[in-house]
Amino acid sequence: CLCMVRTADGRLLAIDGRETAPALAHRDMYVVAGKPDSSLSQTGPLAVGTPGALAAYQRLLDEAGTMPLARLLEPGRDAARDGFPIDSNYARRLKSVAKKLARFEGSRGLLREDLTPYEEGQILVQPDLAATYDALIQHGADWFYRGAFAQRVDAWMQQNGGALRAGAEVVMTSPE
Repeated sequence: CLCMVRTADGRLLAIDGRETAPALAHRDMYVVAGKPDSSLSQTGPLAVGTPGALAAYQRLLDEAGTMPLARLLEPGRDAARDGFPIDSNYARRLKSVAKKLARFEGSRGLLREDLTPYEEGQILVQPDLAATYDALIQHGADWFYRGAFAQRVDAWMQQNGGALRAGAEVVMTSPE
């Protein structure tokens, strides 16, 4: 995410919070038997970058915010916990990626119990996402990058051949 904010005193804050390549990324990580395999960069443990958006939001709030991150996360937590009705666009998009979502335990929660996609009008409840929001609300962004969440991601990545590790430094740039 690229965040641009003009503060009440007229300062311009521009922060690049886009994802970056994981520290263990290397030139040949998408090469199998000497040939490029583009599917590795699209789905699975190598198809991930070090997320920067949460760190960017926290930095903006620290420098110019009027509310704490925890308060701003509450509506997302509530929607995940209580559910929301799937609209036609969301239903279409879920259907287009249902087979990929079904491959991974962590993404199966976006599908019904029989691993078919939710349809328009059905309510999607995401208890795992709500729990993640709750932990962010309680512990802050550092929990995401270095805390228990990061440790669980790190363990999964190591088990599945991924390049993302806990404690990754998130580098954001801003104009002087």
